[in-house]
Amino acid sequence: MLDDMKGLIEPAVSEHERLMVKYDIEVNCRNEAENIARKVTSQNITLKRQSQALLCHLEKIDITQIPEEILEEPEEEEETAGYKEYTDKLNNTIKDLEEKVSFYVTSLTTATEELSTERENNFRLQQKNEHLKQSLNQTENTLTQYQNAMTELSTMSESAYEEYEHLKSKYEIEAQQRTEAENKMQRSKHKMKQ
Repeated sequence: MLDDMKGLIEPAVSEHERLMVKYDIEVNCRNEAENIARKVTSQNITLKRQSQALLCHLEKIDITQIPEEILEEPEEEEETAGYKEYTDKLNNTIKDLEEKVSFYVTSLTTATEELSTERENNFRLQQKNEHLKQSLNQTENTLTQYQNAMTELSTMSESAYEEYEHLKSKYEIEAQQRTEAENKMQRSKHKMKQ
């Protein structure tokens, strides 16, 4: 019963662990995305302030006096380089976590298979042990029966031996008495003939 419950619980625990790892990855990605969004929002606010300040002073400034690098739009490469570097970092982290998850899933699968094999071996050994116990009990019962039979046979043998000795003694006495009686008869016949 306990093994059945463990068998039912183990896949759920495995799935729970897999989902927790996935959840941790999502939380990390969400936190990083929120950090980037905060930075971008902060940069946008700063740029808006600077733009407002520039617009206020625009009427006073002669455009011909503004250096060309200020008038040029910022290159997207600079902005995207930071994002690309960051997303590459996140992608590497995700890849590392996926490899770890894969390793743990493989390890868990192997451990589950080994556990299943051990359970089967344990079950077979328990059955074998049970069978050996039954054989031992049967052998002990048979031995007890033989011992009882030997005790009974020994008692009967002693009784038979005692009866034999008694009959032998009785026979010897009777044989002796018969011999004496026959001798007396012969003597008396012999006397009568004389």
